[in-house]
Amino acid sequence: MESRIAQLNTAGELTADAAVTDMEEYTRLLLQKEKLQKECVQLDMEFDELFGPLILEEFQAQIELVRQKIELSLYIKAMNQGQDPDPEEIEKAVAQRTANWQKQLEEMAEYQESLKCRSIVPPEEMRQISRLYRKMVKMIHPDLHPELEHDPRIR
Repeated sequence: MESRIAQLNTAGELTADAAVTDMEEYTRLLLQKEKLQKECVQLDMEFDELFGPLILEEFQAQIELVRQKIELSLYIKAMNQGQDPDPEEIEKAVAQRTANWQKQLEEMAEYQESLKCRSIVPPEEMRQISRLYRKMVKMIHPDLHPELEHDPRIR
């Protein structure tokens, strides 16, 4: 590709060839970005499927550790104040302090379950679905078929 300086004409503007080249490069980069985003989503899902159970297990262990630390600190605090620790009160306090983490753990478990139910669509099938979608869109596009714009079935 010729340099930007070489593409400037005497008036200091880019030539038409340079603008076309830039547009082609921009289009190529947009398509590449879209492809990489799709791959990224697929890789994220594969990562979650492979390592999700381990991450879930680790998070559950961390919550249990935090729960035990809070419980221990509450027992020690009550004893330092010369009181008899009330196990029910302590359990309520622990449950209250760990409620957000428990909720997060439940959401992670639900997500993990949803991954088990999904099926991976092969790339060739995905391309076929995309082609069919584009074909359908062209069939009902208002610019190509203005007579269909007010058709209630199309809406």
